[in-house]
Amino acid sequence: MKPITWGWIALLLVVFLYLLSASFYELRPGQSAVVLSAGHVAAERSQPGLYIHWPFLQSVQVIDTRRRSQSTKAVTITPSTGPSLQLDCFVQWHVSDAEKFYQRGLNTALAESQVSDVVQAALTRVVEKNPGVAPSSATLAAWQQSLSSQVADSLARNGISLDDLRFLEIGLTAEAQQDVYQKMRSDLQTKLAAEELAGKEQVDEIKNSAEKERQQIVSQAYTTAQQTLGQAQGQAAKIYADAYGKNPRFYAFYRSLEVLRDSAKADDVWVLPADSPLLRYLREGLQGGGKP
Repeated sequence: MKPITWGWIALLLVVFLYLLSASFYELRPGQSAVVLSAGHVAAERSQPGLYIHWPFLQSVQVIDTRRRSQSTKAVTITPSTGPSLQLDCFVQWHVSDAEKFYQRGLNTALAESQVSDVVQAALTRVVEKNPGVAPSSATLAAWQQSLSSQVADSLARNGISLDDLRFLEIGLTAEAQQDVYQKMRSDLQTKLAAEELAGKEQVDEIKNSAEKERQQIVSQAYTTAQQTLGQAQGQAAKIYADAYGKNPRFYAFYRSLEVLRDSAKADDVWVLPADSPLLRYLREGLQGGGKP
């Protein structure tokens, strides 16, 4: 056999193996496949396994059908009384009709965006039908049931099944949070100012009480001092009287010396008249040998 014949055989074998491998595709759990022939859906596969198709004549689009979870954008609720609120949802969904899902031109990313938009639009309609309502637990339960029905019907047209929908949380909007914060801050400042004023009043009361107590102590001390001084002066007067009674001349001399001591200065010169009692007492004392 000629060498060129072996080359053609090898080429045909490679082409055959390629066509054989390209003819098979595998579906895993959580996947569905849409088989396209000339741009139209020829078949849909949803069970895991190994399948065959005609390469070049048919193509296969594998679609993820696993359950997915996501949260949606918040919708603002404005009650007639009280601050504005925000309400968002938690949603679980999966692709139930791969053919319809493909015909809508969807993929996983587009489906997530569409689910969020559908839920937000339905929630907005529910809120607008109940203007000024501050939702209670019962109200939220009724809203959730109505919302689930509307969203399920809307998503079913795109081959998507709604598995679960519930409200994730309800809370204040950013503006309402800021208003509440400002109110709390104002209340706290008012409370601090009141406490500071009360503290100053207590300080003033303590100061006034301390000042009254100080004045009482000073008054009592002054009274005691005056009483002691009076007693001392009385004792001094008694001593002077006793001394005067024993020796009137010496007492008169001593009193004259006290007057000189209290009145004279270091450089003063005293001029006494000749008949001065003090001079006479001194003269008599010197004549008597210095004894009074």
